[in-house]
Amino acid sequence: MSIFALTAIASGSWWFLRAQTRAPVAAVDRFLDDLERGKYDEAYTALCAEDRQRMPRSDFSSSVSSVVAGLETHDAFSFDLFGARRDVHYSLSYPDRTDAFDVVAVHERGAWRVCDFLQ
Repeated sequence: MSIFALTAIASGSWWFLRAQTRAPVAAVDRFLDDLERGKYDEAYTALCAEDRQRMPRSDFSSSVSSVVAGLETHDAFSFDLFGARRDVHYSLSYPDRTDAFDVVAVHERGAWRVCDFLQ
């Protein structure tokens, strides 16, 4: 097999992986962006139904405020390619540390939603 063919296969695989994980990762990124900017109502609506049932909107902002206190950056990524439930990994960077977590992005009501954030 030629180097050109190998390069084409590798490039195609990378684009396939990126396309398959883009929407769930983008949902988690938007959720984290909203938290970081103090847009708790928007972040709350991005939660899956199960998480919203576990925590009423009135308690959400006080529950997540400690998560975003001092937050400098965040990063989300996934290697989970298929299904309506995808594992998404994310990190939160603070001045003195970086913490890593996992959530599940769930496709419900026509959009990707963040689930298991409140556990």
